[in-house]
Amino acid sequence: MGEPELRLLKGDTQQAEEIMEIVNLWRAVFAQAEMIAGRGTAEAIDPNRMSAAMTAAAIMAGGFLGNMIVAGLATEQDKRRVTESFTRNFRSGIEIGRRQGLRVAAAMPVGGHA
Repeated sequence: MGEPELRLLKGDTQQAEEIMEIVNLWRAVFAQAEMIAGRGTAEAIDPNRMSAAMTAAAIMAGGFLGNMIVAGLATEQDKRRVTESFTRNFRSGIEIGRRQGLRVAAAMPVGGHA
C-alpha cells in the first residue's frame, strides 16, 4: 500500500479548487446552522462559535485520519506527515481568511468592519 496523498492548498490548481469548494460548502453549512439556531446572521457569526468551529474542524480531520488508519488506508507513521501538512494548510487558511476579510471590509461603507 502506498502512502496516502497529502492535500496541500497550493496555487491555482484543480486540487486547490476542489479543496476550496469543500471549504466554501462547510462555511455555508456552518453559517446556515448558526442562523437557524439564532446565533448569528449571514454577515456576523459569534467569534466564540467560530472558535468552536475551528476546534471541531481539527477534531474532524483527526477523526478522518483515525478512520483511515483503522481501515488500513493510512498508517501510524502517516500521522507526522499529516500533522505537518495540516499546519501548512492552516497557515494558508489564515491568509485566505485575511484576504477575504480585507475584500469584505473594502466593500463596506467608510468605517465599516469586516
